[in-house]
Parts: sequence; structure tokens; C-alpha cells
Amino acid sequence: MTAALAFVFALQGVAPEAAPVPAPPAAYGDQGTSHVGLVLGLGGGDGGFAWAAGANYGYFVFDGVAPGVDVLASGGTHLRTSGLALGTLRLVPIRTRALSVYVIGRAGRVLIADHEDGWGAGGGAGAIFFTGGRIGFEVAYDILQLMPDSFCADLSQCRMQGLRIGIVAGF
Repeated sequence: MTAALAFVFALQGVAPEAAPVPAPPAAYGDQGTSHVGLVLGLGGGDGGFAWAAGANYGYFVFDGVAPGVDVLASGGTHLRTSGLALGTLRLVPIRTRALSVYVIGRAGRVLIADHEDGWGAGGGAGAIFFTGGRIGFEVAYDILQLMPDSFCADLSQCRMQGLRIGIVAGF
């Protein structure tokens, strides 16, 4: 009986339904995924040490577009303890399973111990090299302009900039 039904369906051109193909897992920067970064650092020199700790988070509302937040605290010997609380917008125009390249804009509050608070705005660019799964090694360069000029007049400069290396996760 089953063979007869199969023969009748074959004559009518009706193919049996194929099993649904599972969707590939979401990649870094796909809509609905998140970016999480952790900053930990220690350094030494000139008879002292420096430290930094922070985190960043972004949620991709569209493919390659993630508003988010960066929070960082740093200090050390002969350095003022400082903190940053910045809103961000991350754009990821190149996204593959092995590499993502991004640009980021940021702006927000800059807090410095024993000093008036100010503002900062700037951005950066970087690349994330995925080591497997959703964990990656990040290399970036960032610039943050301090404002207003009166805020940073007694500091050595009104710009914070530098190379950043870290580990990020996308999920």
C-alpha cells in the first residue's frame, strides 16, 4: 500500500517535504548579538607602576551596528586616578568568522581624582582576530579629546591616546 501511494505521488509531481536546514550560528556583529570586552592592565617604570581596569558592552541592533558603553578606571604611582564613563557607537564593516574590523565613536564623562570633572569625545579603530568560537584577540588604537580646554589646562595634554590590546567575546 505504501509503495502504491509513493507511486501515485510521484506521478503527481509532489515531492516529500525536506527536513529544514538549520541556520548557521550567529557571527560576531550579527543583529541581536552582543560585544563584551574586559580591560585589565598593569605596567611599571620610572620607579612606579600603573594599573587599569574596565569593561565595555555593545548590542548589535542592526548587522554591524552596536550602541554601547565603555567604563574604565586607571591610576598608579605618581598618576592621578581617573575614570571614564562613555557612550559608544561601534560599526563593524568587515565581519568574517576569523576577523572583524571596526571603527568606534565615544563620548561621555571623564573623572579625575582631586580635579574638576570634564568631558571627552573621540574614537578609534581596531581588529578582532577570532581564536575559535566567539572569543577573540583585539588590537586597537584610540583617541579621546578632553573638553573643555579649561578642564585639561593644568594637565600635561588635552588628549588621551594609545594602543589597546585585549580579549573580547561576542555572543
